[in-house]
Amino acid sequence: GNAQFKPEFSSQADVGLSYTSKIINAQASLFINQIDNYIYNQRLLGASDGDSLSNSGGQPYPTYKFQQGKVLLYGIEANIDFHIINRLHFDNAISLIYGDNNSFTGTKKNSDTKYVPFIPPFRYITEL
Repeated sequence: GNAQFKPEFSSQADVGLSYTSKIINAQASLFINQIDNYIYNQRLLGASDGDSLSNSGGQPYPTYKFQQGKVLLYGIEANIDFHIINRLHFDNAISLIYGDNNSFTGTKKNSDTKYVPFIPPFRYITEL
């Protein structure tokens, strides 16, 4: 950690819709979250844009440093459940989240610096 870091502060907005009938239950929501002083691990890159360290075998070794900055998280979550017959449901859900690093001040902005690390990928779940 870093004793100089400030507390995180966030502002969030979300909007959602839902629909219910005898055979369908559906929900969807959009959200946006602005976080000031967000603490994250930033990947350290070497001069050749590769990993900054190598192990004893010469293989690249990912290295990270704690950073703090302003980020924007936004995305969608949705779920639809079909009641096909009594006691048989077909449930589907998705979630998609983006995380933009709005405070990067370095000279090279790439996918390792433009986006907040460790944001989960697109997720789709279906159940019967």
